[in-house]
Amino acid sequence: MKIQPTYLAQIKRIVSDFHGHDGKVMGSVNQALDVMHAATLDKQHRVLGDMMSLIGRWTNPVEIGALIGKRMPVTSFGDVSLGIKTAPNLSYALRLVASIHHQVVPLVDYSYNETKSEGRFVVGFRVPIDGKGEALVVSLVALMLESEVTRWTGRSGHIKKLELTPSSKGYEAAYRK
Repeated sequence: MKIQPTYLAQIKRIVSDFHGHDGKVMGSVNQALDVMHAATLDKQHRVLGDMMSLIGRWTNPVEIGALIGKRMPVTSFGDVSLGIKTAPNLSYALRLVASIHHQVVPLVDYSYNETKSEGRFVVGFRVPIDGKGEALVVSLVALMLESEVTRWTGRSGHIKKLELTPSSKGYEAAYRK
């Protein structure tokens, strides 16, 4: 399945808001997004990973990921957004995201497990990306999840712990913000 154009448009709009004055940044993003429309899913994984790494190198990747995550509405995910919005509770919404998100957006795989005391949402990558790209994506996902948790519960601050991989070394303090 090809990536949803709404997701691409949101990435382009948000990056433009922060880097629109920089022709090099926007040129690279536009080039990557043009390739995405015609690429196979396998190539989309690599192109999106390269683009996230590239964006992460231009600025603090955790900060730009957080800004994108805060501004990326759930409706960016096309038809999946209806299921997320109408899920009977947060647990069902997170399970839905984990089970079908990979059909809508390339590069990232999610899993969700729940016990009586916690829910664990895991972010994985389908292709290797550098540490800055990983930091950007993890930050983006964390803020998107926080927004959805806040929407469901009316309170923010539900992400209690981020467990990072060795490739995220050096970003621990930035994630704590």
